[in-house]
Amino acid sequence: MKALGLEPDVIDEVFREADLPVFHMPGFRLSPTVWAAFFRVMWLCGISRNVERVRIAKKRAAQATNILIAFAKGSDGPVLLMGHGVMNRLIARELRSLGFKEYYCQGNSY
Repeated sequence: MKALGLEPDVIDEVFREADLPVFHMPGFRLSPTVWAAFFRVMWLCGISRNVERVRIAKKRAAQATNILIAFAKGSDGPVLLMGHGVMNRLIARELRSLGFKEYYCQGNSY
């Protein structure tokens, strides 16, 4: 079914956001934003209890990149990926490494 000229959604686990490790730290009261940044830094440093490691997330980003490229090659128009945070950055890095150019950087905005 098409809506507004769009193809049906394609949802694939490979595009999901990289999980954050969570540690119980009693006595610390920080804002959710600070906790998220703290846990993301821990994840980037390899402290990733019970979540996928950075190396695995990068491999998943490479898989996602290949899927996007395949969609773009088979499309007669643009391809849109709506994603989130770290996985978007990993996919963008992979696309740039393959020679794709970034024409507009959204920054940290949605």
